[in-house]
Amino acid sequence: MKQKQKQNYNQDYTVTTDGFLRVDEIGIEGRTATSSDRYQYYKIISIDGSKISLYDDDTSLTQVQNTNTVTQYFFTNQVDAQTYLDSL
Repeated sequence: MKQKQKQNYNQDYTVTTDGFLRVDEIGIEGRTATSSDRYQYYKIISIDGSKISLYDDDTSLTQVQNTNTVTQYFFTNQVDAQTYLDSL
């Protein structure tokens, strides 16, 4: 059985003029205000009920703009997240 992971996410973010989420990750994994990878960018690929499919990248906003590959999912409720994990 795969290990199930629950992660609470509470970082400051803004929405760019292009509609991408830009998350400030100061303090995560040693990132500082001057780190080149200070920001993590997220592009919403699709929303299906409570499942939000995203692409994320911490190296290039251009990479986020030019892809439609899903790299992770967020859920708006715990029940659907657990159902998804149990299906893996």
